[in-house]
Amino acid sequence: MDQTHNWQAYERKVDQAKVDFDQLKTLKEVSLKPKSTTHFFRVRNKKHKLDLRKFNQVIEVDTVNQIVYVEGCTRFFDLAHETLKFGLLPPVVPELRNITIGGTVSGLGVEASSFKYGMVHNTILEYQVLTGEGEVVTCNTDTNSDLFYALPNSLGTIGYVLSCKVKLVPAKPFIRLKCTTFDNPQSYFDQLATKCAAGTADFIEGYLDQPEKLKLVEGYFVDHFNPAKAYDWRQAAFWKFLQASPDGEYYLNIEDYLWRWDRDTYWTLNNFGVVSKLINNPIFRKIFGNLTLRSDVWVMLNTRTQTLRNSRFYKKLTHNDKTENILQDFLLDVFKGKAYLAWHNQHINVYPMWICPIKNDYAGNYPMHKLAGEYLIDIGIYTGKEKAPEVPEGYYNGLLDQEIINLNGFKGLYSTTNVTESEFWSKFDKDNYSKAKIKYDPNKTFPDVFRKAVGTNTL
Repeated sequence: MDQTHNWQAYERKVDQAKVDFDQLKTLKEVSLKPKSTTHFFRVRNKKHKLDLRKFNQVIEVDTVNQIVYVEGCTRFFDLAHETLKFGLLPPVVPELRNITIGGTVSGLGVEASSFKYGMVHNTILEYQVLTGEGEVVTCNTDTNSDLFYALPNSLGTIGYVLSCKVKLVPAKPFIRLKCTTFDNPQSYFDQLATKCAAGTADFIEGYLDQPEKLKLVEGYFVDHFNPAKAYDWRQAAFWKFLQASPDGEYYLNIEDYLWRWDRDTYWTLNNFGVVSKLINNPIFRKIFGNLTLRSDVWVMLNTRTQTLRNSRFYKKLTHNDKTENILQDFLLDVFKGKAYLAWHNQHINVYPMWICPIKNDYAGNYPMHKLAGEYLIDIGIYTGKEKAPEVPEGYYNGLLDQEIINLNGFKGLYSTTNVTESEFWSKFDKDNYSKAKIKYDPNKTFPDVFRKAVGTNTL
């Protein structure tokens, strides 16, 4: 890696981005030109688009201080590939290959190591940000700290991350999994909290197959691989492997572990009828899996066919008019997990479900992340719910919105959210967000976060 060349190339990109932004900012409400593999699952109304997609390179890996300098639109897939050459990893590597580091700051990013390190933004030491005035500002906990804390979960409404300075941690070539099944939610969430507090694992997550089958999955870095106990993605999707495998220990190499959910985009590829049967065939997976079993391929197809799939004709033809998509992540205190599951089983009752525990940095001044509790859980629901003809579209997502408010949690803002403005700000710190917004985007070049987050369309 020619680090001098990389830094020079980065500076040229910064200069060009400032020129491009100056040409757009007088038009009001500038937005980023979206990737074809975006995870922002709402219709996007974008007119004045700033293209920052060239900010997609690792600039420098400092192996002595275990730090990486990386551009904001770099995918974690590429970032992890580069740092693993040195036996290092970002502390939190989100599970889908086309997720970018800037995107996880603009939204929120978690993974199975979050119980130890928190969210992605908790692992970042410094940003360079293009603000609403067209200035490039460096921020950290000491310099421009109001911007540093306001960026996470602000959806690009204060500034765009051009580069980050990120911590790294040592990694080993293999992962040993330990799987334990529970049939009691209280015992399950108590044990989840206990395991998080013990801190002996390197990764912890949960997979819920049904109300009485709650699986706790621990991961440990190891130097050796046991082929007799290996998980092979060519044979089955990771969620199917978890469903079928008895409790015990299993092994993966580090790359297969990092992208274990990516191959089948969790379990969402199981919703395509005949295509799903093909995807789940081991022969197909072995021959064509590297080309087709990738989240970026499926998200790109989802994005490019969104207009067609939203049409009444298509929904009637495929009977999708009888299904409401529930693509949601939301955060709760870990000890409210049992209460949520009781409500879920009564009102929504769809599975599978992903559980990701998170060490909570609630002491930080993050205006768009204000939940108390030592450990949070991200609950992920990525499926559809059949509904009766008289049930209006958005009914179940609306129920979910209200229950999360009742449990003092908040949802990931990448997906559909329908709440009032007062309900929205009851979960966040409007005063400190507004102060940062006025300071770094005084002319309202970027939209307000409520307008961008709530509703079926977004800017």
